Amino acid sequence: MLAEGWTEPDGGSANVFMLAYFPDGPLEDVRGITRIMQEAGSQARLLKLRDVLNRATVVDLLSRVQCPTLIVHRRGDAVHPLSQARKLAAGIQGAELLVLKSANELPIPSHPSWQISFPVPCAFVGD
Repeated sequence: MLAEGWTEPDGGSANVFMLAYFPDGPLEDVRGITRIMQEAGSQARLLKLRDVLNRATVVDLLSRVQCPTLIVHRRGDAVHPLSQARKLAAGIQGAELLVLKSANELPIPSHPSWQISFPVPCAFVGD
């Protein structure tokens, strides 16, 4: 989808790709995020980044993390399953895992999970 239809303004392929990351929407917000992503960098750069992210792993480095760690994950995330967040938390001594009720990859202001997406991490770092 990234290779074929990413550059089309309001293109279906780009929106479908982004809906995998934001299935809870709202759709207008997802379309806005898509437009921002399309303007942020070239299609070639996005394809290269996606390839790097698909092959990257930090599992061998987790035991070296020596600071307080909060992992925030969304329960319905279809792109990165909850099992991956649990694996991260298990690999970092003392890590906390916060699971939010959403399928969106990142918080969207108009989604109910927005209200907890920032206060909890701020409290974690002592803000």
